[in-house]
Amino acid sequence: TFTDPVTIRAPGVAGAITVNGALATGSVAGETGSISLTSGSGGITLNAGLTTTNQAITLNAGTGTLTQNAGATLSSGSGAISLTADTIALGATMSGTGTLTLTPATAAQTVGIADGAVGAFNLTTAELDLLQNGFSSRTLGHAAGTGAVDVRAYTFTDPVTIRAPGVAGAIT
Repeated sequence: TFTDPVTIRAPGVAGAITVNGALATGSVAGETGSISLTSGSGGITLNAGLTTTNQAITLNAGTGTLTQNAGATLSSGSGAISLTADTIALGATMSGTGTLTLTPATAAQTVGIADGAVGAFNLTTAELDLLQNGFSSRTLGHAAGTGAVDVRAYTFTDPVTIRAPGVAGAIT
């Protein structure tokens, strides 16, 4: 448990980050601190949970893969959770009352949402079910997305924005 913000960076071309022990900030009254992990194309692998007390969790795997294994829960209280990677694999719950943003690092990356959807940045129905109810909003897709977004049947429990606003971006 840390009392201040935690930033871990391995941004080199093939830089990778693996978290094998739980990281927590702000577990004592008055303590705060965000958690920020940034890797290169080697990606980020979470084998243990990340927890903040009402502070942001920001994971940026760049053009690599972000892998969240079973038991590696993310909990941010009212803080935002932001996950960026060109491919993603979710295996544990995420909870919070702030915003949740899931975005590919590359604007042209294709996005698939729910079972049967096609996309390199793909979220299955089981993965979407790991995103606990209570976020103030959920945003899926790149802010300047030009890749196709394939959305299949799924019922979201929080307000959701699906984006692909770039010139060639399309949501089907």
